[in-house]
Amino acid sequence: MNKKIVLVLICLATFLVILFYFCFWKEQIDEKVTAYTKSLEYPLWLLDESGIEQILNVIIEDKEILSVKIYNFNGNLLLEKNDGNFISFDYSIPIFFESVFLGNVVYEISYIRLLLTIIYIGSISLMFYIIVLLLLKNLATNKKLMDINEELFETNEELEENLKELERTQESLITSEKLAAIGKLMVSIAHDMNTPIGIIYTAATELENKLDDDNKELVNIIIKNAQKISQLIKSLKKTTFYEISNNKSYINIKELVEDIITTLSPKLKEKNIKAVLDIDDVEIYSNPGAISQIIMNIVSNAVVHAFDKSDNNILTILACRKSKNLEIIIKDNGKGIDEKLQRKIFEPFFSTKGVGSGLGLSIVHHLVTKVLNGAIFLESKKDEGTTFKIIIPIEVEDE
Repeated sequence: MNKKIVLVLICLATFLVILFYFCFWKEQIDEKVTAYTKSLEYPLWLLDESGIEQILNVIIEDKEILSVKIYNFNGNLLLEKNDGNFISFDYSIPIFFESVFLGNVVYEISYIRLLLTIIYIGSISLMFYIIVLLLLKNLATNKKLMDINEELFETNEELEENLKELERTQESLITSEKLAAIGKLMVSIAHDMNTPIGIIYTAATELENKLDDDNKELVNIIIKNAQKISQLIKSLKKTTFYEISNNKSYINIKELVEDIITTLSPKLKEKNIKAVLDIDDVEIYSNPGAISQIIMNIVSNAVVHAFDKSDNNILTILACRKSKNLEIIIKDNGKGIDEKLQRKIFEPFFSTKGVGSGLGLSIVHHLVTKVLNGAIFLESKKDEGTTFKIIIPIEVEDE
């Protein structure tokens, strides 16, 4: 509430209270002097002077009656009792007997009680005004404190969000460092294993040609396992990202995704997974090999981990161009990922079922963030599905 409004209201209330009290006080004075004047009327008026003076002595005992003067009908002073002072006023009442004017009685009335009461009322009003001002100030202070508290709360939320963002950035850096270390290790392992496994494969092939049919079965086992080891070495080399072509070209993202789904359709049919595509028919200049492997790894991961065989398995892929970015969203309505596991999902060799190498999503993360300079986000709730959102900057062909 405004201070001026409070002041006006208090002044108005004070004025009304003083006016009411003045009327009450005036009414009391009227009643007093009327009663005193009747005591002086006929036949007391005809008494001797000493008798009237006795009546005046009784009247003077009233503290508000400072003096009494009696005048005859000619205006001559007949009797006077006490003198007044400057804090008073005259109150004159005529005396009649059977409609005959006999004279006037003039009372000198003190208004000290009236002034003291007005001062008292004014003091109370002033105190009340001060109290109201203090209350208003307290309310304003409380409001400021509440505003400050709200600002502190919002700042605290922002700090918490910034802290979480820093933690996510730190985790991303740690993951990237792990991937770099793993890549170097795998290059070394693949290089060291490639030569001996080639020798084993060549020797086994030569040995197979020299053995009879009864002994060839054992050699076939050696050859098949040597081929498996060779394939594993190739997979390990892929995790270093050196085999992903760095050649860039214009690609139609819709055709690319449709080709990938066609390639993976046998795996999708095994678990009754329905693929729903909403892809913009646009061309972009980027790395087709990297984008293909990102989508294939995420879809393959969903086939293995997200779904059981049921009639309502849906995998949705959305892709569109937004300004200078390509946005890809791959979501499923499967089992979802536990919140505790989401921080580890992009780490190398991490697998929830112990199936596969555990490198699929770590490869995806590296391809998105390092090869394509993009960003990948994961949203998942237990039993409510998983969503991967990938944002890739769209490049311009070098002239």
